[in-house]
Amino acid sequence: MTREQRRLAAIVSVDVVGYSRLMGSDDSGTLARWKALCRELIEPKVTEYGGRVVNTAGDNQLQEFPSVVDAVRCSVDIQRGMAQRNEGQLADCRFDFRIGVSVGDVIDDGVGIFGDDVNIAARLQALAPPGGICTSKPVRDQVIDKLSFTFENFGAHTVKNITRPIEVYRLDFGAALPPPRPLRLALAILPFATAGSDPEVEQLAEELTRGVTSAFANMARMMQVVSRELAASYEGKRVDPRKVGRELDASYLVEGEVRRVDERIEVNVQLIEAASATQLWSQSLEIAQVPATKERAVLVSQLSDGIQNSAKIATMRRFAGPPAPHASPLELTWHGYSVWNLDNNTMRGALEARKWFDQALRVDPNFIRAMTGRWATLESELDLYAKADRSRILHEMDELSFRAISIDSSDPYSWFNRAATLVRQQRWEAALEANAKAEKHASVTVGWVLSQRAEIMMLMGQPQQAVLLIDRQLAVGPQNQAELGEAMIQRGRAFLALGRYEDAIAALEKGIALADSWFPHLCLVAAYALTSEAARAAAEKAAVLQLRSGTSIADLKKLVWSENPTFVQQTETHLLAGLRKAGFPEE
Repeated sequence: MTREQRRLAAIVSVDVVGYSRLMGSDDSGTLARWKALCRELIEPKVTEYGGRVVNTAGDNQLQEFPSVVDAVRCSVDIQRGMAQRNEGQLADCRFDFRIGVSVGDVIDDGVGIFGDDVNIAARLQALAPPGGICTSKPVRDQVIDKLSFTFENFGAHTVKNITRPIEVYRLDFGAALPPPRPLRLALAILPFATAGSDPEVEQLAEELTRGVTSAFANMARMMQVVSRELAASYEGKRVDPRKVGRELDASYLVEGEVRRVDERIEVNVQLIEAASATQLWSQSLEIAQVPATKERAVLVSQLSDGIQNSAKIATMRRFAGPPAPHASPLELTWHGYSVWNLDNNTMRGALEARKWFDQALRVDPNFIRAMTGRWATLESELDLYAKADRSRILHEMDELSFRAISIDSSDPYSWFNRAATLVRQQRWEAALEANAKAEKHASVTVGWVLSQRAEIMMLMGQPQQAVLLIDRQLAVGPQNQAELGEAMIQRGRAFLALGRYEDAIAALEKGIALADSWFPHLCLVAAYALTSEAARAAAEKAAVLQLRSGTSIADLKKLVWSENPTFVQQTETHLLAGLRKAGFPEE
């Protein structure tokens, strides 16, 4: 009969905190990160201290060491290494470990190890706090005079499958941990690659790299952009996203390639999350020839919009969980946007988001992006809540928008909000000036500036000018859905004011499909009613009342979009007449 192989060993059990939750939100990314941590952090440390990984099952790893001292030292190094990797990470994006260490006689069957102390290590791990280490009393007794750590007595615990109570100690190594670092979000645009040696293609690749990098300057307060000089060092190299992300301290990477295929030019671009090496977005474009200067600007705008929109979505997903204690203004602001986005941009979501923007401003009263967020919630309240205190809200919007441009007069988003505030105050010339400054300070031609200018022209009673501006915007080529949707909504409003109801319906239907909100549904009600499409008008009326209960003719007049006589006449003749025909009440 074969005798059991027994030996004395230190056993370490490592477990990932909240693994099921992490897998639920991003299974492939979580699995990739866990495998990377095992490969890059845990296993090298185990080898360094003379141990071995017995097995890795799901989110748990079992290790064995011939020395108790080395087992504890290795566990501390793993927790310290993980703490460094977690610096600046959100609570819902970080990996935390619980570690349990025991010592005793183990049975080795050639495949795994067994015995009470293997079970004890697992029970100790379950008792450890996130980022912490718990040991048994024998472990504590063997290392207390050999290592400079202290132990806190957690008392005796009765644990599953162990007949005797276990004395538990928490290892205190907190003083040796590095101090937390402010949250950093950064995006690196790596040099666009080329295939072959074509001077025209190489020049286009260089200009696209430079243009896309410059386009992100406007996002600096929400996401930093790695300098072109640092990113340039990766030109012509195959890159490991995880390695490059760590070296550049970047959350996201943009990779691109430009090549000639027969007589055409092909541009391929992708956005990658560095930590998990996961592709978040990609776009492939084919053009007939190397574009001229104007067309290159359109191409840069096209690519930048796609990258920026995808990076925002990924970051809002990253910040969806509750912020950590003492969160930075940046983290609080992103969480506010995430809360609002998850609630489909409703009034309820706006009010919840406002709490986080306000908290960010308490931490840093001059954080412009939190001001921008709070301003947007006020605008939403003004539009969506029929009983809103209009005077109070307009006063707050005025103060916030003026304060933002006073802090940074080169921020295009602040000028855009300032223009929108002046529109609400019917200060048309001042609004046009603010809109022009938003366009001036934007890195590339941005459609939302032209769309806002079109709205101002409509409110000044000049819908035909609004149509021309929207045509210009569409010629530039809005690429993300929200921007194109807003352009089509403004086009539909202008056609409605001109009495071109069929054109208005076509534009509004497309706009709603891309950027849904209550007001285009309202315009569609009028257009359908005025073309005698009663059933469609009724369906749109129901949509309006669901999004904005209590809507009536009198209620809409209280919004006082504009007192310009021409605009008032156009509104009465087309919008309000159509709403009355559809059965909206006067009061």
